[in-house]
Amino acid sequence: MGTTSFILIIILEALALCLFLFVIASLKNRKLRLTNTELQTQLQGLRTQHMKNSHALATAPAWQTESYNDKLVAQIELTRDYHDSLGEHQNIALDLDPDTPLSRRTAAIRHAFLVAEKEATLTDLINWDLLEGRYHQILSFHKDYQNEENRTWD
Repeated sequence: MGTTSFILIIILEALALCLFLFVIASLKNRKLRLTNTELQTQLQGLRTQHMKNSHALATAPAWQTESYNDKLVAQIELTRDYHDSLGEHQNIALDLDPDTPLSRRTAAIRHAFLVAEKEATLTDLINWDLLEGRYHQILSFHKDYQNEENRTWD
């Protein structure tokens, strides 16, 4: 009988250990399920936020989708409007004259450079020869103007 009770005690202890391990595993499982539910909720929120952000990116503002040429046209118009606001409503191309007031001449020079840039970038590639020629005309205008004045004084 001593051996049977000893075996029975060992079996009961093994069952108690299994029951204890089952309770611990059940508690861990419950905690993991709660964590999983919280993570699923956060994931759904992130998906919703991502969809909103991707929709906002898909409808980008016009300034982000404008081409370089469109931006040049806008800048040319702004420069013309500024030149017109200075008064005297003279052709902007004629205000490159050194005798013109500095504010109008500045607008005229900016306009000339922007137009040269626009003409050189009508295609996807920059026409460097055209750009160089136009810059040379703009930058040598003052020297040519002085040469004309010297000839008229002689």
